This record gives sequence, structure tokens and C-alpha cells, in this order.
Amino acid sequence: MVFSKEGNVQCSIQVNGVYLDQLFTSYRYLGSLVTEDGRSEMEIKTRIAMAKKAFWKMEEVIRGNVNLTTLKRILNCYVFSVLKYGCESWTVAKSLQKRLTA
Repeated sequence: MVFSKEGNVQCSIQVNGVYLDQLFTSYRYLGSLVTEDGRSEMEIKTRIAMAKKAFWKMEEVIRGNVNLTTLKRILNCYVFSVLKYGCESWTVAKSLQKRLTA
């Protein structure tokens, strides 16, 4: 995989006289999606979906008779942590920022 700001860059690597092919445009590393163009749109959309799934797993607890402070702690611990995993490396556009805050 080649990372470049210019876009479609070809790289030729030769090992023992055999050229290696470039196959991937993205891959998962430590649970985060890494793409060759460095954009994070697919990663953010995936994280939003995973956070929604984590939220609905907690449905019984949320609908139960739970203190508001405890609810906030549950959301911070189990939902927002899933959403924000790997956010230090994201490049966020205005439209994606609105989706994240929603």
C-alpha cells in the first residue's frame, strides 16, 4: 500500500527478481481503517454504526429505572468509547463533524 497526497501513485518493489503487486487501497490496523488517501469517511461511518449497535444493546438498562447520572456514565463508558476509538487519526470534514455530534 502506498500513501500519497497526489493520489494514484504506483510503486514497484522487487524481491528476488519478482515484482510485488499493489493490492489494497485500505486495511484494518488495530481496529481502525487505514486508507491510502488518508480520508476517514468510511471509518467514521463504521464507528457511528458500531456506537448505535452498542447503544441498542444497552436498551434494557436505558429504559429501566436508572438515575440520570448513571445513564450518562453508561453512555460515556459503553457507547462514546466505541465511537471515539481511533479518533486521534481522523481527518474530519464539516459534514462528518455534524454527524458525529448528532
